[in-house]
Amino acid sequence: MTAPLIISVVGLVGLALYILLRRESEKDEAAMADRSKLSKEEKALLKAYAMDYILPPGHEDVPVLERDGFAFRDVAWMATEAPLDPPAPRLAALEGLGHGNGVSLLARLPDGQDVTVPARIIEPVEDGYLRAEILQSVNEAVGLERGRGVTIHRNNVRALLA
Repeated sequence: MTAPLIISVVGLVGLALYILLRRESEKDEAAMADRSKLSKEEKALLKAYAMDYILPPGHEDVPVLERDGFAFRDVAWMATEAPLDPPAPRLAALEGLGHGNGVSLLARLPDGQDVTVPARIIEPVEDGYLRAEILQSVNEAVGLERGRGVTIHRNNVRALLA
């Protein structure tokens, strides 16, 4: 390669990187503008969820969108970003999950749609992970069918069921 060609390639890569970073910056600015519209109580709730948040360690049995056709959303993280209606359960309520507890999960499908999945906890596993059984078929095409056992993290719980 000649020096002018190398300089041109480096320039193009630099321009592409600048555009990408600028777009990310604009997204961050939009998110901050949205947060400025929140009430004092909503901001306090987001902060409380952020203080509770624990990043789950990896686990090979957790459904992955590319492999399994669905993935459970990290509702605890979502609650740190924007108010959820109804609010997600707090960490203290989730730490006591055990055999027989009913939970509602939020699953992402390949088309980007989120669906609610009712499940029952079978047993705690480790590090906040739980084995659960799906209680109602939601989307059999991707395997979200009644009776299927799944590994979830307490961060995936959208709501506690009676």
